[in-house]
Amino acid sequence: MPITTDEAVIKYLEERGIHTTGVQRLTGGSANFVWRVQLKEKRADLGDQPTIVVKHAESFVAFDVNLFFDAARMNFEIEALRLANDPAISVPKMGVPSVYSYDAENNVAFMEDVVGSATVKAYISDLAEPPSPELSHEIGSLLAQFIARLHNYGLANRDVLRGKFDHRLGADLSKAYFYDRAEGLMRSFGIESPDAVAAAAYGGEQLVTNPQTFCMGDYWTGNVLINVGSTEGVKLRVVDWEVCRYAPSGMDVGQMLAELFCLHTFRHPCEDLMKSFLQVYAKEFHPTLYDVKIAIIQFGLHLLIWTPTAGWTDDGASIARIGIDYVSHAWQEDWPWFENTVFREYLHNVTKA
Repeated sequence: MPITTDEAVIKYLEERGIHTTGVQRLTGGSANFVWRVQLKEKRADLGDQPTIVVKHAESFVAFDVNLFFDAARMNFEIEALRLANDPAISVPKMGVPSVYSYDAENNVAFMEDVVGSATVKAYISDLAEPPSPELSHEIGSLLAQFIARLHNYGLANRDVLRGKFDHRLGADLSKAYFYDRAEGLMRSFGIESPDAVAAAAYGGEQLVTNPQTFCMGDYWTGNVLINVGSTEGVKLRVVDWEVCRYAPSGMDVGQMLAELFCLHTFRHPCEDLMKSFLQVYAKEFHPTLYDVKIAIIQFGLHLLIWTPTAGWTDDGASIARIGIDYVSHAWQEDWPWFENTVFREYLHNVTKA
């Protein structure tokens, strides 16, 4: 029986001697089925905590039963979470939820419940006033440090890890739902830009042919949980690794920065958050001009493809045009154009290298 309902997951757990007082379907993700499970009693093999998260993959995505996505994606996610827990990648204030156990036969993971957290997107959006420069710097720095350490680790261990994370289906789906849609969406907004069309085709080709380093694959503020109420201050956890793969590092950077840009533009001014993210990443990873070009193309196309339909603004055409401006100038390698953008110091760090 597919594990897609509250009743089904309770039955699955009971059959394995895991007794609950209730389950709650969690929202936010779209590919998998995820529940918070209240345990009748704590168990050492489940983190000795009152609640856990149970995550299950079917051979389709949760939001569309007609869209095939091999349930083996869960194998990649679990391997990625275990890898990212390595001290070479995670730091005390930024890491991933623990995986307690994994039922590979049924594609069910038992994971840490990050209690009292919200996504970074929701947390900053719901603030009564803009985040302080100190908070912005801390969050931006942690986001950058984590993904830079992941990219550095992926480069250093490429020969060992590339085969393990050869997630071609994840890359193909990302290409189809991102780069391959760019030209049609440009037409829908009345935008003509041969440069942007060429850049989108290039980005898609790089995604599937250049396994530069290990990438999270869906690195954005909705996949980072923040807990600011802990005694340790800000703590971040990165979730939803089902499209992790080897790919160009700039794709993770561009996606995250586009979402930070949306927070800054449509919710609260937080330029310090964006600047800290880019400054710390440049210091930790030492990107090349190729990496920057990929990041800016990803950034601009994200503003075209996702921002108009994600509830940020009613004026999708305007943000799409802003995105295409970035893409076009990156494609032309017109780096002086970026002197008045958030990428200014990022590019300076690269050109000085």
